[in-house]
Amino acid sequence: MARKYVRFSIPMEIALAFSSGRHEARVSDLSLGGCFVDSILDVSEGEKADFSLHLPTGQWLRLSGEVVYKFPQIGFGISFIDLTEEQRSLLKDAIRSHGEDPDEQAD
Repeated sequence: MARKYVRFSIPMEIALAFSSGRHEARVSDLSLGGCFVDSILDVSEGEKADFSLHLPTGQWLRLSGEVVYKFPQIGFGISFIDLTEEQRSLLKDAIRSHGEDPDEQAD
């Protein structure tokens, strides 16, 4: 299955709020469609979460997402839900700040 968005290796902090409580972790890659969270949290595919990404500007960007896959004891992928234009713009700025082109097309 082809990816819709290009992933970029951009580490950043993430604060997650699942039904099981609040957790802090690290994101190891980011795209305009989602992110991969490095964490040993026991999550379920389809589980929804509210979370904040710590952007390079120091700002915390509040988002919502859904766990779309998991690798137990390694991490899990989150797909963003209902991004606003402002959220999308801030994600693009974060990607650009790492010297990447957020408008690059996926294969």
